Amino acid sequence: MESKPAWAYNWCYFFAGMGIVSLITAVLGLTLYKKLETPLLVASLLAALIQAATAFTLFYMCRSSLRPDISY
Repeated sequence: MESKPAWAYNWCYFFAGMGIVSLITAVLGLTLYKKLETPLLVASLLAALIQAATAFTLFYMCRSSLRPDISY
């Protein structure tokens, strides 16, 4: 029960993918600046950036905690 699954370390890239998608969402949100009102645009950009920061933090935590043990 205490051993780490071999596949888990590579699945951390799921969080990196979520972060990249969040950044793309923020950039695409900037293209709507003429259609959205300023408060709504700022709120959506802030939400996308917070989501990206959270996803990249989860990626870092996942990779550092699931790093395979190399013992010689």
